[in-house]
Amino acid sequence: RDLHGRKMRVLEMSNVSVPFRMAIHPPSVDPMARDMVRDGFWEIHNPADLARPVAAWRSADVLLSSARRRTLVDIGANLGYYSLLFASHGWNVLAVEPMAYNRNALAASLCLNPTLASRITLVAAALVSPDQESDHCVVVSPGRNAGNGRVICNRANCSKVGRGFAHCEPIRTTTLDRLLSESALTAAASAPDDVVVAKMDVEGFECNVLKGGLSLFYRLHPRFFQVELKRPHVRKCVEEYAKAHGFVLGPSDGHDGNTVLYPAVDHGYGDSISDPFRKRKLW
Repeated sequence: RDLHGRKMRVLEMSNVSVPFRMAIHPPSVDPMARDMVRDGFWEIHNPADLARPVAAWRSADVLLSSARRRTLVDIGANLGYYSLLFASHGWNVLAVEPMAYNRNALAASLCLNPTLASRITLVAAALVSPDQESDHCVVVSPGRNAGNGRVICNRANCSKVGRGFAHCEPIRTTTLDRLLSESALTAAASAPDDVVVAKMDVEGFECNVLKGGLSLFYRLHPRFFQVELKRPHVRKCVEEYAKAHGFVLGPSDGHDGNTVLYPAVDHGYGDSISDPFRKRKLW
């Protein structure tokens, strides 16, 4: 059962390249769970699909499957669909999720898939900007979308900001830079033939995460970085960070505005995209 006493559902993710089982929230209170029950997947069918919105997606299969070490940084893991999907393809995953409600479901999924559990490191924290690291922060979610957590800081507490939300809990905070420097998983993912992919969906808090996480760009150099850009202020700051660090934004996809960033110096794209950090061809 979930933290509210509701019975979780076990779903066979069958409409994916490597099937796995997954614990989900009741579809009546979680639109993501409802869509997965209906479709048998969520947004992508395999890791290479993440790169398909960009012009050179045909090369993504080669890039994402041939690396010596492959790491996904999943910021805002939610139920863990991306984490489980990538792990099922042999990726190591650093999954960050502040809501105990979602982590409980993901922990159940790891029990259902013991061969994947060793590949996924689950971090119970919210990623914030450096000035918020010592702040009091909470995560809240509405009853109609129980797993969709939103972080609120500025000395927040549940008695003050929790009214009107179905769920509120205090959370541990850290910065992405600190997490990446302390994680053995990402510390190891720095050899020339390693591939890092990142995905971030934190409901409008993306700019705060990036403010405390620039080492993702200059140290790990993700080959692809998917960010939800449906909010104008998030799009604006992501565009600024991308430009400053030599990344290009692909087209937005879906109602959430999922957009893939990737390093590029050749604006002709296609198979001629090169890595501006290592000065060699990506593929």
